[in-house]
Amino acid sequence: MELLKAIVQLEEKIKKGKKHYIYDCGICENLSVIGKKFYHFQIKQLIKDWKHFSGDETYPVSGLQEYNHHKSNETLWQGEQLKLRLDLIKHLKSKLKD
Repeated sequence: MELLKAIVQLEEKIKKGKKHYIYDCGICENLSVIGKKFYHFQIKQLIKDWKHFSGDETYPVSGLQEYNHHKSNETLWQGEQLKLRLDLIKHLKSKLKD
C-alpha cells in the first residue's frame, strides 16, 4: 500500500509540472524520494507484463540506451517518453489495486 500511495503522489506531481518531481530521473527514483524507501524490487515484480516492457527490469521504459539519451536531453518526461511513463504508472496502480 505504501508503494501505491507513492505512485499516486508522483502522478499528482507530474500533473503540477516538472518543478514538483525529479525530471531527470525515472519512475523508480522519483518514487524512492517520495516514499523515502527503495521500491525497485517491488516494481520489478510488477512490470514484466506491462505491454510496453523493454525487457530490461532496471530500465523498463525503452531500455538503458534510450533512458540515457533522454536523460542527457532532459526529455524523460516529454512526448512519447511521458506517455510511456504515465502508462507504466497506470499499469503499476492497477496491479497494486488488484
